[in-house]
Amino acid sequence: MFGLLFGTITQAQEKFSKVKVYGLDNASVKGNMLGLLEIDHYLSDEPGTITSTVSATALNKLKRSGLRYDVLVDDEAAHFVAESKKFFEENKNGIPDASIRPNLMGFEQSCQTLTNIIPTPSLFSTNGLPPGAMGGYYTYTEMVNKIDQLVSLYPALVQKINIGTSIEGRTIWAVKISDNVSTDEAEPEVLFTALQHAREAITGTSMIFFMQYLCQNYASNVSVQEVVNSREIWVVPCVNPDGYVRNQTTNPSGGGMVRKNRRPNNATNPGVDLNRNYGIDWGNCAGATASCG
Repeated sequence: MFGLLFGTITQAQEKFSKVKVYGLDNASVKGNMLGLLEIDHYLSDEPGTITSTVSATALNKLKRSGLRYDVLVDDEAAHFVAESKKFFEENKNGIPDASIRPNLMGFEQSCQTLTNIIPTPSLFSTNGLPPGAMGGYYTYTEMVNKIDQLVSLYPALVQKINIGTSIEGRTIWAVKISDNVSTDEAEPEVLFTALQHAREAITGTSMIFFMQYLCQNYASNVSVQEVVNSREIWVVPCVNPDGYVRNQTTNPSGGGMVRKNRRPNNATNPGVDLNRNYGIDWGNCAGATASCG
């Protein structure tokens, strides 16, 4: 199956490169550069520098800025596909945590690997490897199918709820997990969301893993029972289905770099960054303050 995951990119998408920019000691210059290049995450491992992934359009702006920079990875999408293929080929007959990271430990249970503490649900994978068709990660359709599977297998624990429709008409699904799932109990509620940024594919697949783990271990694991019985757990594994499907369309083997949704507000770079579009004190949660917005 895994040999089918790593085909060529079938449609053109703007190339993204990882760059390190120098000469940003001045806070104003740094802020202007972050805005100019539309950088959402960056590393600053040396004073006056930022390392981030930028589009070809942004790279041209950087070239014109006069600032010094190094290109660390020329094509991030191609790099992702190559690294993913290497990962699967090396580990398709074993468990990644045990073979690659044998010293990766859990915080509360020393001297054990994470695969012993949190075993991979059989619904997710039989060998510990991500099974999705998008470079190992689940596609939007696969995530919906996995949710439906949980609802079918664990109807007393799982509900699937339509919370809205995207710009391009895709359903945004939420999942509720609780011991009395059809009842709104007076219990603390916790919300997990993923894929606000469409290119962070690991987040949606991780949410599927998390939900499968809770359901498959509920009957046998006292700690899981305690969590599920005492809370109402809400999961939205794909907040941005349009952007995610766009990445699947252009980069079916994974590595698509679209971050925003597909709102047609810009001819050359359409979309809104959903993870930058929440108001301060969203939901007016107790304890929230304007300073942390």
